[in-house]
Amino acid sequence: MGSEIVLTADRSGGAPGARGHDCRGRVYDAESGANLFTTLEPPNTGLPDRVMFCQTGNLQAPCVSSEHDNALYARSYHPGGVNGLMGDGAVRFVSDNVDRILFLALGSRNGKEVMDGF
Repeated sequence: MGSEIVLTADRSGGAPGARGHDCRGRVYDAESGANLFTTLEPPNTGLPDRVMFCQTGNLQAPCVSSEHDNALYARSYHPGGVNGLMGDGAVRFVSDNVDRILFLALGSRNGKEVMDGF
């Protein structure tokens, strides 16, 4: 249901697209898709986030600019994984090495997957 994300190091604000303005994590404008995250890749993937306004310079939050194909991956500064919020309100640490199919199932809204032992 929810996950940590990592923003760029410079969060000084400014107009969209201005230096230091990182849209990842904002909730007031869902147009950019920056308030959602995907489980298509495991936590802390090496693939860059794809967001409307991308500020580079932070290797832990790589990104590329994209106006249509947005993807925000679960990331954290914790070694080895991220904290994730489950639909029942529980918070669990999800390892970077989580089974990819399991992580994809955790992000499913109505897939009827059974996740024994998680």
